[in-house]
Amino acid sequence: MMTKWTIAVLSFLYFLQGMPYGIQIKFLPIILRKHGVSLSNISLFKLLFLPWVFKLLWAPLVDKHGTKKQWLIGTTTLLALTCLLTASVNFYSLSSLALMLFMQNICVSVQDISVDALAVSILSTEDVGLGNVAQVTGYKVGGVLAGVMYMMVHNSAGHGATYIILALVYAVALVLIHFADIHSLQGTPPPNGSSKHKPLKSSSSQEKITPKEKYFSTLFQAVTVEGSLWMIVYTCVYKCGENASIALIPLLLLDKGVSDTKVAFCTGVVGSLATIVGSLVGGVILKRFSVHASSYMLNIGRVFTMVCITILVGNLLSVTTTQDNNYADLLICLCCVQLFLSGISSILTFSWMMHLSQNAPASIQSTNYTALATSEILGKLMFSSFIGYLPEYAGYQPTFYALLVSVMAVALMTFSTPKYLRGLGCPKLT
Repeated sequence: MMTKWTIAVLSFLYFLQGMPYGIQIKFLPIILRKHGVSLSNISLFKLLFLPWVFKLLWAPLVDKHGTKKQWLIGTTTLLALTCLLTASVNFYSLSSLALMLFMQNICVSVQDISVDALAVSILSTEDVGLGNVAQVTGYKVGGVLAGVMYMMVHNSAGHGATYIILALVYAVALVLIHFADIHSLQGTPPPNGSSKHKPLKSSSSQEKITPKEKYFSTLFQAVTVEGSLWMIVYTCVYKCGENASIALIPLLLLDKGVSDTKVAFCTGVVGSLATIVGSLVGGVILKRFSVHASSYMLNIGRVFTMVCITILVGNLLSVTTTQDNNYADLLICLCCVQLFLSGISSILTFSWMMHLSQNAPASIQSTNYTALATSEILGKLMFSSFIGYLPEYAGYQPTFYALLVSVMAVALMTFSTPKYLRGLGCPKLT
């Protein structure tokens, strides 16, 4: 059973990761749009998250070299330094700003590998749901607090002051991580040590394998664990339409004359709180129902919500900016509902992924989980990075019809879930 100390440590570590993400995803696009940046260029800013896609390439390095605490100390130090560099950059120099944000994402993506590996190694099967609640909630709380701070400080003291504050936060975190007894969390071996998968080759046979062969062998074994290929496809597409909708709604509201303060507060702050509540609800659901059954029912709810949003977008576009207050408010409410369902979806899917990784051989659990998490990021990133071109050239309404089709396709995909995966994450009845 997880201790309060374990929950606190995991929540804190994911909190640190969530701060740059919250600023870049929720609040920076609003400020950029306010200053006249095009939808397509705002979408391209999502490409700054590419380091998250490529973290699978260096996951084996984190698995095989150094301790998780050493990686945490190193990445947190670099995050503090990159925040100081970002503070010195002119906000209106988009290329320089993009470079600094890209460097931050490199540091956070490497840090994420070590934190995920820590979570996979210490969570028992019964604790996976609660552990993922700590993960998502900590991440979202970090994002919303950093985002609110960013909006307040950016408007009053400027861009540089925001990142000086972030650098101080990471400096304090560095001290806490240095003195924290993180190694004590790993006193218990992984709960599924008796995995049905064949163990990797013994150390004596590995001595004849070159480092390059060992590296690619680890990658291959990680992505071919039973159920992983289907899960990679599912995690790649399950949030594409939903995330694009969540990203475009605030920009549509700005274009229809809604104030940036209202948009940032309602979709950024209230929306993030809705996601956190959804994450907590997701943890409760996992105690009663299997991951597969819960995901299936949830996807039906996501389709219904997306249908309502698509209809409402058409209504909003058909009226002038002086008449759209009711439609705008309804769209904000539906966006928050979508974010609530997104929070539940994240808990269910990441728990599913963790159950799968815990059944992999212990020496490649981190790499297997990273492969699944990377596919999740890849799907969201590739879709949302270029979705801005569609409303610019085809309009908002056709764009939301396309997003609706994407959400419906994910719901249909749950019919094809392999039997092995349907059996993972089933709660124990008492």
